[in-house]
Amino acid sequence: MYLQNVVEEDLKIKTATMLLEGYDVAWWRRKMLDIKNRDCTIRTFDDFRKQLKGYFMPVDAERHVYRLVANIKQTGALRDYIMAYQKVMLDVPMMPKKDKLHWFIIGFQSWAQADVERSNLETLEHAYVAAERLADTQRRSYTDTFKSTKKSDHDGKREERGDNRNESSPHKPAERKPFFRKDYNGPSREVTCWV
Repeated sequence: MYLQNVVEEDLKIKTATMLLEGYDVAWWRRKMLDIKNRDCTIRTFDDFRKQLKGYFMPVDAERHVYRLVANIKQTGALRDYIMAYQKVMLDVPMMPKKDKLHWFIIGFQSWAQADVERSNLETLEHAYVAAERLADTQRRSYTDTFKSTKKSDHDGKREERGDNRNESSPHKPAERKPFFRKDYNGPSREVTCWV
């Protein structure tokens, strides 16, 4: 049983190291040298994870995350803010659920914040749903504003217009102006068309 656990742990570590990129690969190569020189031991996947996090995570990671969350504000479209907030929340598993909810609501513009707060939400997921609903109604009202309300008078048929307009029409046909100036006395010009 012990040997099976060792093999499983070794397989987990090897699988994880195959997925490393960039600076992570350089870190792992240094760790391999340290293990070979017996300066470091990594026997379990948990040891590997702790070593990796200890090297790459900042010392004040929690404070950094709170700063990051506090700086996310809705400046543009509602959906963009929702997606940005959800993306940051993936990196913040240690933040309490109530804090996640409060920071999400605080980041809205005042009109959206008032609308979401009116729903009296208990969880972050409910807040996401309410915000998505608000984004949908906002988009619908925007598109409804610009829909044409005037009914066409031609019922899908186009009238053929020719130059035979009503004689009683107040509009006179426009006179054609010559292409060249009348007072031009220079050499004659030829107009060529390149098609």
